[in-house]
Amino acid sequence: MTKQNLFQVHIELLRIQTFLFAVPRLRDMIGANVLLGETIRVKLPRLAINSGSYSCKVAELSIEQLPPVDKNDPLYDEIRKNRPSQDNWDDPRRLYQKGILSRDGGHFRALFPDENSANNFKNAAESMLIRNLPGLRFEISIVPFEKTDDKTLSPKKAKTQAIFDLPPLQVCQESGNGPAVAEPCSVGGEKEVWVSETTRKNKEAGARFFRGLRSNKSLSRDIIGLLNHKLPPVHYQFDEPTDLQDVCGNDYLAVIHADGNSVGRRFKEWLKKQDKPSDNDDPIRNHLLKEAHGERFFHSMRVAVRRAVVDGLGQTFYGFEGKYRPYQLLMLGGDDLLLVCQAKYAFDFLVHYAEALTRIELVDGKPLSIGAGVVIASPNLPFHHLHHLAEELAGSAKRLFRSYPDKNLSVVDWIVSSNSWVNDPIALRQADARVSYEVNGIRETLALSGRPYAILSGEAETQSLNSLEALWKAAQTLTADTKDAQAARSQLRKLVSELAKGRRWADLCLQTLAPETLNALSFNCSITSCWQQIDAEKNLWLTVLADLIELYEIPNLKRQS
Repeated sequence: MTKQNLFQVHIELLRIQTFLFAVPRLRDMIGANVLLGETIRVKLPRLAINSGSYSCKVAELSIEQLPPVDKNDPLYDEIRKNRPSQDNWDDPRRLYQKGILSRDGGHFRALFPDENSANNFKNAAESMLIRNLPGLRFEISIVPFEKTDDKTLSPKKAKTQAIFDLPPLQVCQESGNGPAVAEPCSVGGEKEVWVSETTRKNKEAGARFFRGLRSNKSLSRDIIGLLNHKLPPVHYQFDEPTDLQDVCGNDYLAVIHADGNSVGRRFKEWLKKQDKPSDNDDPIRNHLLKEAHGERFFHSMRVAVRRAVVDGLGQTFYGFEGKYRPYQLLMLGGDDLLLVCQAKYAFDFLVHYAEALTRIELVDGKPLSIGAGVVIASPNLPFHHLHHLAEELAGSAKRLFRSYPDKNLSVVDWIVSSNSWVNDPIALRQADARVSYEVNGIRETLALSGRPYAILSGEAETQSLNSLEALWKAAQTLTADTKDAQAARSQLRKLVSELAKGRRWADLCLQTLAPETLNALSFNCSITSCWQQIDAEKNLWLTVLADLIELYEIPNLKRQS
């Protein structure tokens, strides 16, 4: 085998969320995601191939190490007459043979046979990114492929694109950033505003996305657009929503952020399972084998997430009828998921999604678990703020996951707010959700919330309220319209307000509830006391009643029209 020095070009897209949510209109956010997905998954690979990427004989030595296209992947559809081209499939073997190592998660990596072709691609990619994704920041580096593990190597970085406001020009009236260089753009009805080139492109791509939804064809080539024909309700004609208010109707908005637990640790453990290379004298071949082994893990994870999302949405929204579809995927890449929906569907979807993941093993033999954060609030609040809070809550949930290292738990934390602003939920909980006092010289501490929770109930926990699944089912039973066990909402809310006054007082209030409400709690939810002792030595008591009643109230949250 002739030795050859390969060069890797790595493109990293920066501040993606700032780009996606610059204009908090649903169609604009969808459009930004369409442009981003089409650029990194279709246009950059084609540009790399046309620039002479490395489709070589060495890659063929490692091709069997890579997974073929997975026919269970929702992106792979050989039934549809107008199926998408192979460019849209997640096919590591085909991409690898063309020198494309990755094109997901905001990263694009391609191999080139010499530094000259790598530089040509770098220059062409810079122009493409500036033209197709105006305003998005990015970095490009070129490194010798066999030295990609050398952390002392200084890569060549491309200049980061930035657009400066020009005083003579109108500032974009939608985002407030960048000069309005395009023609006036309609944003609903007869209203027209001056927008930047970025906003104009986003609006056009968003309109194309929703036209594809109505026609049941993939008119956009991002992952969410390609999955549209798989998402429920199938073959149902919706109007094209413009804002988040269209999705919510009179309901509150739920923002769901979820990503995988311990993905980095599992990936490192997977790399240790790689067979030792037989030819230690060929560093290029060894690096290709390592890349192929690592790609097997990430490919199995991407497919598992897509399958579980499609399955979870199908179970949650099957048969829905309405003017607008009551949910919308905003991000779906790697292990990341961002979904907005009507508040009353959020926890149904999370339970179905986490359950679907348990049925799909990754290549390392274990299913993926997730950490999720859910914010339920008015859709009029700034979306970037709601998304930030959802990420913070997902981080809070993962602390529970790390508390049980032997269990592969999917976990969730959430906040429900009907206020005109939502403050930091973790700080609020630390200040308000714990009460401590002395009784007969003995200190007693009450925890007024059990969050975060495991999403799914374990086999030994099906009769207790220590998972989201169990709490959500119990909350739904409280709405049962039976003569002897019908809960009164006002009494339940009053009971929650009494919890902070002390353990004995709260239990006394529980027993003085109207018989129908007390029966609903005891028979339907197995609640005979407000409290459970979780640490006898510290005299620490926990109540899940506040969390239960909060979930029970979600379907009743309505906004004024």
